[in-house]
Amino acid sequence: MKKFKLETLLKLRKNEENAEMIKLSELKKIREEQTDMLVEKEKELRKNIEDLRNVKDEFIAQNAENYIKQIILDIDVIKKEIDVTDKKIEEQKIMLNNASVNRKKIEEFKKRFLEKIKKEEENKENKNLEEFAIAIFNRRRR
Repeated sequence: MKKFKLETLLKLRKNEENAEMIKLSELKKIREEQTDMLVEKEKELRKNIEDLRNVKDEFIAQNAENYIKQIILDIDVIKKEIDVTDKKIEEQKIMLNNASVNRKKIEEFKKRFLEKIKKEEENKENKNLEEFAIAIFNRRRR
């Protein structure tokens, strides 16, 4: 039986697709961590705003306001990081899709190759059976 000559290329395409999947998974994990950090900072902000309402000392209130401003800046930074990560995720999805398409093209080519080989073998077998049947028929006629 003939060997599919692009088997190595197919393995390479599968490896590329797996690598792109891993990259996407890692980016999603980063995105999840960033979201968790954002949620924690927002909780911290709400708690500090609530605490500020109960503060009577002006010096402590000023420090609390400065701390709240810093938390707000931190939240903005995290949101920007999330936006960047979201863009990377979308780009990675495209890369994964391209890798998947490339793999599927080779797999389809392999499928057609195997179907062609199977059909050739069936035709050869049918030809052999016909020749055998003709030989038997000719023997009986003698």
